[in-house]
Amino acid sequence: MHEFAEWIPLLQSLLWAGLITGVLVWGRHHWNGILSALRKRVEHGDTVKLGVGSFSAELERETRGVPRITPGDEGVLNSAAGPAHELEEFRVHVGRSQRGVHLVHIATPSEHLDQECDLFVFLTGWRRSAYGLPDDLSDVSTAEFYLGPNFEPSGTTVTRRHGSTLGFVTSAWGPVICACRVTFTDGDQVILSRYLDFESAALAERVIGSA
Repeated sequence: MHEFAEWIPLLQSLLWAGLITGVLVWGRHHWNGILSALRKRVEHGDTVKLGVGSFSAELERETRGVPRITPGDEGVLNSAAGPAHELEEFRVHVGRSQRGVHLVHIATPSEHLDQECDLFVFLTGWRRSAYGLPDDLSDVSTAEFYLGPNFEPSGTTVTRRHGSTLGFVTSAWGPVICACRVTFTDGDQVILSRYLDFESAALAERVIGSA
C-alpha cells in the first residue's frame, strides 16, 4: 500500500496533463470559430474594442505639438465659420453635390504575409435627411468601385439589397486611391474618391505591440 501511495503524485500529474490536452484538442474548433468570427466582424465593418486608453495615449504621443480644434455643442453654430466663410461654402457644396454620400474605409494589419493591410471600403451617409434624402442610402441603386490595374479584378460593382452594405474588402501592400461611381434610383450619378491610407492600422499595430 505504501508503494502504491508513492505513485499517486505521478498518476495525478499524468491525469492533469491528459485532461489539459483533451480540453485543448476538443476546444480547437471552438477557438478557431472565435477567431473566425472576429475576422468576419472586421470584414463587415464592426469594431473590436481593444484598450481605448492605450489608443488615446498613443494618439496623444503622435499628435504632440499639433493644433487642436475643439468641438462645439450639437446644433450651435460658430459665427466665425458661418455661410460667408469660403471653406464653409465649399464644405456644404461637397455634401450637396454628393447627395450626402461619402466613401470611407477601415484598415487593419493584414493576415497575408505578402500584403501590408486588409481594407474594408464602403459607402456611408451623413445627415442626408437635411437634403430630403434617406439616411439609410436606400436611394442608392449601385456602387461601382475601382482600384486600378494592380488589382484583380480592378474593380467591382455592388448592387443595393435591403439591409446590405455597399462596399467590398481587399488587401494591399501600399496605399491606393479608390474611385467610386454611385448610381441612384432616379438615374443620377456622382463619382467619389478616397485615399486608402494605412495610418489607422499602423497606430493600432503599435498599440497592440506595446500592450
